[in-house]
Amino acid sequence: MHDETLTPDDRDFVTALASGLEVILAFDEAHPRMTLSEVASRTGMNRARARRFLLTLHALGYVRKQQRHFELAPKVLSLGYAFLSANQLPQRDPADPRGHHQRVWRILVARRAGWR
Repeated sequence: MHDETLTPDDRDFVTALASGLEVILAFDEAHPRMTLSEVASRTGMNRARARRFLLTLHALGYVRKQQRHFELAPKVLSLGYAFLSANQLPQRDPADPRGHHQRVWRILVARRAGWR
């Protein structure tokens, strides 16, 4: 495995996986529930493609469908948990009763993951 980042043109790049993650990431605080058309618009996908990804994510338990709306299901937390468990959360330090070290650790983990 190489340390270099793949590009979408690379033969080892799995476009379907990237697109599925893009659909998950389309949901946010301002868009917790969306219709198929809204997901398609936010991801730049056509409706047919967005529908296939949403239905697959629904079948896998990552998305819930309620009538015409889709929303993330609690199972998406397992994706974040995989990262957190691989980057062990420090135990509360009795010398740090306010949890300052844990907050700093969470900020560093978030930055490492590319969050702002």
